[in-house]
Amino acid sequence: MVKRQFLQFILPFGLPLLAGAAHTCYDLALIVTAHSKTRQIIIPFLSLDNRNLISDRYTAIASSVTAVLPMVPVGGTYNISSTYCEPDEPTESVQLLAHGTSYNKKYWNVFRLPVQQAERYSWVNFATEKGYATFAIDRLGTGDSTLADPLLEVQMSLEAEILHGIVGMLRAGAVKGRHFQKVALVGHSTGSIIGKLVSVNHSEDFDALVLAGFTTHVPELLYYNSSEIPLPAALVNPSKWGQRHLGLTFPLKSTIERSFYGSNGNYDPTIVAQDFDNTEPFSMGQVVTPNSALNPSPSYAKPVHGLVGQHDTDRCNGTCSYGPTNIPGNIAGVFPPSRNFTYHIVPNTGHNLNLHYSAAESFEVAHYSLR
Repeated sequence: MVKRQFLQFILPFGLPLLAGAAHTCYDLALIVTAHSKTRQIIIPFLSLDNRNLISDRYTAIASSVTAVLPMVPVGGTYNISSTYCEPDEPTESVQLLAHGTSYNKKYWNVFRLPVQQAERYSWVNFATEKGYATFAIDRLGTGDSTLADPLLEVQMSLEAEILHGIVGMLRAGAVKGRHFQKVALVGHSTGSIIGKLVSVNHSEDFDALVLAGFTTHVPELLYYNSSEIPLPAALVNPSKWGQRHLGLTFPLKSTIERSFYGSNGNYDPTIVAQDFDNTEPFSMGQVVTPNSALNPSPSYAKPVHGLVGQHDTDRCNGTCSYGPTNIPGNIAGVFPPSRNFTYHIVPNTGHNLNLHYSAAESFEVAHYSLR
């Protein structure tokens, strides 16, 4: 019997911090070979001294979302940086953690802040305490992974094939000799969309999907207003990114706070400051491929759990609500064969579920769905 339900938890106020998680972590590099077809995007001529041309450039690339662009084969061998953490007790289950736009693998462990500050917001601490291993990656073009072409290569179709390759390596013992029997995808935002795309093309890869910050709503990158045009990273910080491709873009601090957080009082302002200090430039190739979220997964029949903040500006226009035809309940329609579809709306929370005061509720509900 196919289940279509929501999870609505009432958790006690003042949950304990996520302390005492006994685990060991390793920074690793995987060599992954992947091939796919992507859209051929060409940016217009750009002068970094002319903001109008920057705006025109962004508009031209964003318009490619609905344009019919030629598909070209891409691929190669890529270095994917990762952090693997395992609990002290042996486990056959691992969570593959895929971060969202403007982040890297540190999102899952709160930018590696001091323990006292980070405990409350660490997905890794919570998961390992529950007995799961975690494998957090820097997605293609971010962090310490290969800095691929941000227009032609860093698109969701190729990133999905990279995730597919990583799943095979996790099962085959390529990570610390561990042969994992169960692999769950835990995504946030763009990472969820890419994981969902894997379920379309490789329906047997994941034993479960946890899709945080995910709906079938249009992507957040189209919401920037004229005063919040994301700038080329080379212009924002020439000493750090001056030699990087102009298709690599950096969001404004105002955009991060408005788009990724809920109402004031529901998060620690110092975490927002740390968020911006650790912001990753993002590849504009992602802009043209978000409609992967709308493609049904006709053969994926395993558990799916959706997790979204009540005030998620990007995914629900700030008003997520329960009901099969509302956002996010309507994402059940893209997983028609799933034996178990559930979702939960976290109260008083925005897009960055891990970084709100409600993080413990998000973690608890997600892991309840994996039981």
